[in-house]
Amino acid sequence: MATIRNACVRTPSSARSLVAGDPFAALRSDVGWILDAFRGADTTSQLRRSPAGVFAPRLNVWEQNETLYAEVELPGVKQEDIELSVQGRQFTLKAERKMSGAADDASIHRREVAFGEAQRSLQLPYDIDADGVRAELKNGVLTVTLPKAASAKARKITVNAQ
Repeated sequence: MATIRNACVRTPSSARSLVAGDPFAALRSDVGWILDAFRGADTTSQLRRSPAGVFAPRLNVWEQNETLYAEVELPGVKQEDIELSVQGRQFTLKAERKMSGAADDASIHRREVAFGEAQRSLQLPYDIDADGVRAELKNGVLTVTLPKAASAKARKITVNAQ
């Protein structure tokens, strides 16, 4: 019988969102993780890793006081390597994490940190005031403030009587 080392609690696949258009992505991820654990591989680094070590920043979006906020994990990404755009309801983030540390002639023994270019696009629930968007990068976390456009805000309508 195999001994599972480095076992830890993962979010069940039913609680994770599926890759658009691929209903079996979560199942493949879970089966791969289980097989790696069975073979004695270090599964702790795979808890939140993107498929094939691809750089894919995770994000949270929430609304408060007629403003949307997006918080994106971008450790190791410099301010000049981030590009944001908003058009109507479409929010797009482009970022690049550059490989660092090892010289070109170095022999890499283990690489767990993904690098490269990433792009995330989200359809937001309402139009955004593009002129009011603000972004701050602090300690590897990008916080984007996305105020609701005036045309998307609820307004009181006066009823006229004749």
